Amino acid sequence: MKFRLFVLVAFLSCSALNGKAQVYTGGSFTILDNSGSTFIHIAPEIGVKLNDKFALGGNVAYYNIEGASYFSVAPYARLTFVKLGLLSLFADGSVDLFWSDPGLNFGAGITPGVLIDTNTRFSFFAKCGYLGYSDTPVNPNSGVSLSSTNLNIGFHYNF
Repeated sequence: MKFRLFVLVAFLSCSALNGKAQVYTGGSFTILDNSGSTFIHIAPEIGVKLNDKFALGGNVAYYNIEGASYFSVAPYARLTFVKLGLLSLFADGSVDLFWSDPGLNFGAGITPGVLIDTNTRFSFFAKCGYLGYSDTPVNPNSGVSLSSTNLNIGFHYNF
């Protein structure tokens, strides 16, 4: 609880320091069923757009992979490198900390994505793929991963 409050205060402080900063919240949800193997991912997210190119954020996620539960915290820095009207292409550089029964797992890498601004308040995004180091249950191998478990589709509400 203290950590979530700290993160919220940090983002709101950033937005108060920069008149152009915009706070957003939302998240993603994924359910996959591959030949009897079930994968569930729920990840609420909060962030602050510092300008048109940079954003800072993070999510707290719950995973259920074949009946085993995992929790993760993943702060990220987002770089938007292409903006074409309502469409933006971005990359999230993140550090992923996973808690599971045997202990703590770690990952650090880059996730590409696309964001569609439907209006000033709502945006939809999709992230797919992973490039980096990981020993987490979602990405058990380092390097490039294009697994369907890396597909996240979600939304942001912009304040």
